[in-house]
Amino acid sequence: MISDLDERLRRAANLGVEALTDLGCELAEGGRLVEAEVCFRRASENGSARASFNLGNCLAEQQRWLEAVTAFEVAIGRGDSEALVNLGWVLHELGDLAGEIRAFHSAEMAGESGGPLGLALALREKGDRDAALAAGQRPGAAGARAGSRCAACWPWL
Repeated sequence: MISDLDERLRRAANLGVEALTDLGCELAEGGRLVEAEVCFRRASENGSARASFNLGNCLAEQQRWLEAVTAFEVAIGRGDSEALVNLGWVLHELGDLAGEIRAFHSAEMAGESGGPLGLALALREKGDRDAALAAGQRPGAAGARAGSRCAACWPWL
């Protein structure tokens, strides 16, 4: 029996960017990362920031860190600030602490909720406890519930 995903994958060459990206997301959710990657690449090559972001996630899921960095950088270049947070985590995996700090700082400046916590953890890893505490407290000071919880727990870390 042929599934709907398999049928749509067969017709992928005729799909538009959004349909390709949606199909890639469904394939990735089903654990079919190689096929999802094909869809995301094709949509990314046609200028989709969302597809580039998802390609980065797909490559990171496969621990293909350097390729994920490139995909996230493309997404960022196309205006997807959420990719800054994921870039930070990939750079963490690569052991690039300076790059990780830059990515999380940029994410925070872009208003991405994952930026301050990622920045706080990276600064803590760097050994700058005061700057880490300040970064961890900023979301709470701005009224973010998760940030308040993070700031309350920070002294225990």
